[in-house]
Amino acid sequence: MDIEPLRQKTIAISISESGDMASLGLAEEHLRDAMAEIARHLLAMGARLVYGGDLRAYGFSELLFELVSRHRRDLDGPGIASYLAWPIHRSKSAAELRALAHKLDGIADLHCLDLHGSEIRLDQLMTSSTKVKSQWKWAQGLTAMRQVLTSVSDACVVLGGRVTHFRAECPPLQKRRYLRFKWDIRFTFAVGLVGVLVISLRILGWCPSG
Repeated sequence: MDIEPLRQKTIAISISESGDMASLGLAEEHLRDAMAEIARHLLAMGARLVYGGDLRAYGFSELLFELVSRHRRDLDGPGIASYLAWPIHRSKSAAELRALAHKLDGIADLHCLDLHGSEIRLDQLMTSSTKVKSQWKWAQGLTAMRQVLTSVSDACVVLGGRVTHFRAECPPLQKRRYLRFKWDIRFTFAVGLVGVLVISLRILGWCPSG
């Protein structure tokens, strides 16, 4: 029996808090625990993870990096590819990003994207950091990043998801084009019927209204 059935697969992780979690007796800690367990099992089965998050302290990206460092030291390369949207990596200086890439060597590949989703090499990043205030640039950058994640992944794990106060063109995965995940996909996981996940499943006709 193959002990690593997902060794040739790339699995995207889509996770964020949802405003309706509290009504179900759930908190961010439950979301983190669920993601940690799912990611741990995927890594144990040989999958390579991809994630498009931010770099905040104690955030989901940091948790994924820690999980990979613990559970996938024997991978033929980094266990996770971290994609940073343009407005997110612009908040860091080139020196900070290069230092982070060096720290994550063997654990994660860091990919910095421009507003259209094209990759920017670390040696081509802007020297100084800046806080991006344009809502349009946030929407463009995050949408482009999600399209890149869709193109490089075989499947996606969806947990939670905001339906308000988001910065992309729409809530993550709500439109059909974000739900497509290449129709040759062989396995998809849907976890936690809260937030944008419920809306997404209704769009596909997989979840009743009401």
